[in-house]
Amino acid sequence: MTLIKHHRSFRHHIDDYGLPVQSDGDGGDTLQKAGLWTIGRAFRAKCDRQRYVWLVDRPALHYCQAGAGLWRRHPAKDKFWSNTKLTTRDQLLNAFVICWSTKERLVWLATLLRLLLRIGFAQNTRSTDGSFRVPDPIHLWLDIPIRTMGPASYLFWPLLLVTDLIWVLQEIIEVLPLKWTHETKRFGKKTPDDADVDNAVMRFILAYLVCPTPFSWLARKIRSRWQHKTLGQKPWMRSNLTGALHWKHRAESNADPMMAELLEPFTEEYMA
Repeated sequence: MTLIKHHRSFRHHIDDYGLPVQSDGDGGDTLQKAGLWTIGRAFRAKCDRQRYVWLVDRPALHYCQAGAGLWRRHPAKDKFWSNTKLTTRDQLLNAFVICWSTKERLVWLATLLRLLLRIGFAQNTRSTDGSFRVPDPIHLWLDIPIRTMGPASYLFWPLLLVTDLIWVLQEIIEVLPLKWTHETKRFGKKTPDDADVDNAVMRFILAYLVCPTPFSWLARKIRSRWQHKTLGQKPWMRSNLTGALHWKHRAESNADPMMAELLEPFTEEYMA
């Protein structure tokens, strides 16, 4: 069983593996949190020179890999989090960010090769009850593997024009007031409680830092203009994404408010 450490300076919820978890120790989204913290830290280091000393990319690289290019949410063997067949798209995309941050090109390559062998689908071929499910497709998110490959990313800038154009179309759909509900298998109306924007913000920051294109700029402007307001929105917030981050990572839900604070300068400056 892992223990929670609240880092004094940053109030970051870290377990004995050195990985980000919920305040109650839940590690079901640890790999995603590690990628989000890593990209936020990279942005802060580059743009305001504030270096957050708590590093989670190396622990994630070491503990969240179950094999070469095979990822798990968290290494706790007594939890479903360690089952590699439950690693969703949200988790796997952040694994590429971890590879980019640690400059582990061979791990990035192994992750990509496994993705290609799965014909562009994530690892989650099982539900938590053990039943089969169709894994998440990653075909529309290929800009993330391209941007995280390292200096070679710039050689693929023409290809990024294509993937980012697809991204623009995704954002047009994303800002509609509808959402797909997996439980009911039908579309429903978005509510102010819907604030799952973590991967969107990760994607926008990565595109800002690495090989930006006119289409990645346009995708960011579309989300900035039409992102719906959430329950976390405050009068002083310029961006609706800031409110969404604060609602998603509120302490009342056992999340880490420091994550929202880390990402806030980006959303307030570049997505308002």
